Amino acid sequence: MKTIAILFDKPVQPFHIAVLIERLQQRGYAIQLVLHRRSVVPQTFSRRFFTLLQKLEGFMTRLMDKSLAPYLKKTDLRQLDLPTTILDATLQNGKILYDKESLQKIKTLKPDLLLLADTGPQPDLKQIGDIPSEGILQICYSDIEALQSDVIAFWEIYRRMDKIGFSVEKLTNGYSQTLFSGKVATFRQFVPMQIRLLREALPYLVDTIDHYLKGEIPVADTPPERIIATRRLPLPSVMIQLVYLGKTALLFSNLILQKGLLKKESRFHVAFMFHNWQGANLSEGIKIKTPAKHFYADPFVWQKEGRTICFVEDYDYTQHIAWISAVELFEDGRYKILGPVIQEPFHMSYPYLFEYENELYMIPETTQDRSVRLYKCIEFPMRWEFQKTLMKGIKTADTMVFAHQGKWWMLTNLSTPDNDDQAAQLFAFYADSPLSDNWQPHPKNPLVFDSDYGRNGGLLFTQEGIPVRGRQKQAFNIYGAELSIAKITRLDTKEYEEALLSWIKPNFFDHLKATHHIHSHSGVTVWDYMRLERAD
Repeated sequence: MKTIAILFDKPVQPFHIAVLIERLQQRGYAIQLVLHRRSVVPQTFSRRFFTLLQKLEGFMTRLMDKSLAPYLKKTDLRQLDLPTTILDATLQNGKILYDKESLQKIKTLKPDLLLLADTGPQPDLKQIGDIPSEGILQICYSDIEALQSDVIAFWEIYRRMDKIGFSVEKLTNGYSQTLFSGKVATFRQFVPMQIRLLREALPYLVDTIDHYLKGEIPVADTPPERIIATRRLPLPSVMIQLVYLGKTALLFSNLILQKGLLKKESRFHVAFMFHNWQGANLSEGIKIKTPAKHFYADPFVWQKEGRTICFVEDYDYTQHIAWISAVELFEDGRYKILGPVIQEPFHMSYPYLFEYENELYMIPETTQDRSVRLYKCIEFPMRWEFQKTLMKGIKTADTMVFAHQGKWWMLTNLSTPDNDDQAAQLFAFYADSPLSDNWQPHPKNPLVFDSDYGRNGGLLFTQEGIPVRGRQKQAFNIYGAELSIAKITRLDTKEYEEALLSWIKPNFFDHLKATHHIHSHSGVTVWDYMRLERAD
């Protein structure tokens, strides 16, 4: 049984630490706690004020979402039934130093791995780097190439950055190598953002540590070919914290003004053109006038039996649910709204279309049903029948199925047990038929973990038949802010690679806030866009 020693500067830790320890124990590892007798971080007025700020944000978080309340509770590690070693430490030039007695205590432990799971100052590796036989891993709760901080999520939210990262770093001879990293979209306040980040990171931290100790993650003997050009940001000053409070108050005031008083919504619409996606100028698109109290999004277009039909997510603001509707498109720029084609008692969106053995199928998003459902077109375009469930018991979003190099592939955005955020992680599965009940997961799942391009936003094909993935980009507090398209250059049972072709920003019409989907078929292209406006 291998031993993992986890080093902490203070005994009281966020909710995820106890869960991390429990899951590592379930993998068969012995856990030893290493605590400082007294924190090396001085208790300044700024730190005390920040503690009050966290409590205020925690109170607001409970009011806004009671389900997050359990994640605000902290764990006192001294109450866990685990072997614990107490060290004396000092802080010098930003590094934690130990006296001879404390160093001897660490050596006596003989840990296989030393895990640095605390934020804030880190120990001088010149002192302890050679003690654990399997080396030292550090958990970072920031994108170290964009921002480093002692405070989880604060600076990213304060600066209105579009995403926040986490990583597991292997520390060797003064440099670090990233074993795994992920990046999630940011929103509103830093305390609920902390919860989201810690929850999303948790299963990947455990898996990465486990794979590393089993020798399943190759670690190079040479430094990585990168330069870290970010300085570590300290605890924010009282003035910065007050500015943050002002910015947060302004944000909520604007939300109240827009939604409460002006009754404006984030409302999506659809546009089209009779032009293939390659070389298309979206500013020349024809806008479909969305019915009052509705929005149209996630358009997919298909030509069959001499008709061109655009299928959309049709969201009803009065019922707070969406179904799949059809709009007929004409080459002279006219269009005709045909109405609903598939309605279920649960929310539906993203009506992905594909052909198999001369039959047309649809896989709409049915996250609320916890399933991937397959529908067959019985009479184009209005009659569809449910055929089967391809996957059940899972929450997926924006699922796409297509044939590639002898197999059928499913690309989807999947919720994990620790989070419901589907905006960053791309998963792949494969089977011999799109009607299969047995979809095998790709060994590199998640293929992508980045809110800039993880979530699907439509599918295109080159003239050579190479798949091109539409990719949503999330921004601070904006879902589906932008869109990029990337050619899938490798997709097999071992690897996945894609290459960026271009970015689509919401500049093609006036007053746009976002665009997050595109599709093209038989020389017709459809896409969506969002404005902040009244739904009536």
